[in-house]
Amino acid sequence: MKEAGGSLLFPELGGSYEAFERRPLDERVAQYAAQDVKLLFQLEVAMKGKIGAFDSNWMQRVLQASVMRVNEALGPAYIDGRSRAVAPMF
Repeated sequence: MKEAGGSLLFPELGGSYEAFERRPLDERVAQYAAQDVKLLFQLEVAMKGKIGAFDSNWMQRVLQASVMRVNEALGPAYIDGRSRAVAPMF
């Protein structure tokens, strides 16, 4: 699943980031993204268990960084690319 979706999405594998923009969305791209989203719930539990013990304000910082990231992505100067897959420091 990850290989099939990745081959449509990543330029280094012969794909294009624009695959997320095409409609109807290719089923392989949808399944690729769904696998990542499924893991987000496990990541949330892990982060709350680890980071929450060290800093009681981390969730607020994550929410603020998320809002900034979404606003940036919706802006006219946004440039998509592989570097966007890495979260900013908050």
